[in-house]
Amino acid sequence: ILPVLPKDVVLVQDCSASMTEQRLYFCRKGLNECLGLIGPDDRFNVIGFQDAVSRAFPDWVANKPEFIAQARTFIEGMRSGGNTDIFASIQKLVELPRIEGRPVVVLLVTDGRSTTGLINSSDIIGEFSKINDGAVSVFTLGTIQTADTYLLDLLSYCTRGEAMNISS
Repeated sequence: ILPVLPKDVVLVQDCSASMTEQRLYFCRKGLNECLGLIGPDDRFNVIGFQDAVSRAFPDWVANKPEFIAQARTFIEGMRSGGNTDIFASIQKLVELPRIEGRPVVVLLVTDGRSTTGLINSSDIIGEFSKINDGAVSVFTLGTIQTADTYLLDLLSYCTRGEAMNISS
């Protein structure tokens, strides 16, 4: 039996206009469920992005009830609007402070359609893979049938993550 490793978890939510408020409603519900799955020794943060990136906390926080409550408030405040800059949102993940030997796991929830900044999927994958250098594992969740599965699949593959796309 392998021991559970303490890890750092980042929930990253696309809040751009293409997500629509109805789709974002279900994403918020899912993010709140994810907060309940964070391990007792894990640290976490929540990020929302459109044209710009906003964080629930400036740094990692421990899995404590007061921080979970603050994260839930941050998630409930997410609203659909603006453009999508996927690269800028994930680029910031590499800047988060790390503890040697402690995995950093990201859940990126998006339709995968970048409309500002780096737009080309190949450019996003290549640039992020270069700056990431194996530091962060990105798991992607496409929120619509027409999600950019090329981007989401390869971004996950290149970072030792996994991709999933909602098909209905």
